[in-house]
Amino acid sequence: MIQRELWQVQLGSSKDEVMFRKGIPTNKWAGDYWTYQGSNNEPRVSVSFHNSKVDAVFIEQSNAISVNGVFVGTPVEVLEARLGKPSKQIDSDDSRGRTYQYDAFNSIFFLSLGKVTTIGIMDRNAANK
Repeated sequence: MIQRELWQVQLGSSKDEVMFRKGIPTNKWAGDYWTYQGSNNEPRVSVSFHNSKVDAVFIEQSNAISVNGVFVGTPVEVLEARLGKPSKQIDSDDSRGRTYQYDAFNSIFFLSLGKVTTIGIMDRNAANK
């Protein structure tokens, strides 16, 4: 399933819409990368913009929210059994981390020590512009 919304933020939303739904971000990096630092049981969320529209949403530190049934903490074997081999795999320079991108699902996952550490959705069309 193609997922276009995560944490009540839709791909393609304007910065104003994100501000309306989620409030003032904890940090703004160069205006195009916002982070919301979770408190209590809230996750840490990052929202990326391209041409002032949401092109990606990433969630860390939450096992209560999933992307296509994959949660933070999911083992790589379960991720691959659920979604198959990724469209694109990027290994970190130190070989301890990987990024799995699934274009057919608009999904991206960051992994370390054999488990998902960050889940996300992304507009693959915006990423290629």
